[in-house]
Amino acid sequence: MPLTIIWRRLTGRSRRRVSFYESQQVMREAALKPGRVVDMSHFTAQELERIVLNERMSPRGKAALEELEARVARNSH
Repeated sequence: MPLTIIWRRLTGRSRRRVSFYESQQVMREAALKPGRVVDMSHFTAQELERIVLNERMSPRGKAALEELEARVARNSH
């Protein structure tokens, strides 16, 4: 092992890795910020209904309701 790597590990100057869970939390916060479009097209109808029932007033709940309405409109033609 090169001395620079050993030195970085001993002195704590190695780059801190962002964990998978931290990165997912950042993505969730970015998706739920006001004014951002939330893509709900990959959810099933049952999942969308559950989101609407549990989170009706949140941006995510409103986006789920809009996706359900769009699916009904597409299927009725």
